Amino acid sequence: MYEKLLRDLSIIAETRDYLDKRGVLTSEGRAYLLSIIRYMAINRLRCIDVVRQLLERFSKIESAYECIQNALDSCRSE
Repeated sequence: MYEKLLRDLSIIAETRDYLDKRGVLTSEGRAYLLSIIRYMAINRLRCIDVVRQLLERFSKIESAYECIQNALDSCRSE
C-alpha cells in the first residue's frame, strides 16, 4: 500500500503535466492528488513514519504537502 502512495506522489512530482513552471499543481495534478487522498482515507493510512517520509520527500510541492496534511488530519479526527 505504501509503495503505491510513494509511486503515485513521485508521478505528481516528476510529471510536467501535473505541475506548472512554478511547481504549483495543475488541475490535473489536483485531481490526481485527490484520488491519492481518497485512497489514503479508504485505507485509513495511520502509519506516522510512512506519512512523515511522504511529507519530507514532497515538502517542496507546497500544495501537495498541504493537501496530504489536511487528509491526515481528517483521518485522525474520524
